[in-house]
Amino acid sequence: MGSGPSGASMKIVSAVITLLLMVVFLGYMMIWSMTPTNTFYLNWFPDVEKKTSSTYLGEQGMFCKVLVV
Repeated sequence: MGSGPSGASMKIVSAVITLLLMVVFLGYMMIWSMTPTNTFYLNWFPDVEKKTSSTYLGEQGMFCKVLVV
């Protein structure tokens, strides 16, 4: 990263990308820490189940019921 005008803009782009990655990582860690709590299972999970329910494909995701024939 140089010291010219393009170097300054590259520093800004790099800082924005770093900030975005930090926000995504912290959100991911928050989900991992909230999953075993009652808040997740009583408040968040029913909404997630409603949004991932599909008419054609049935339930989707990690907690779907497996049909054994």
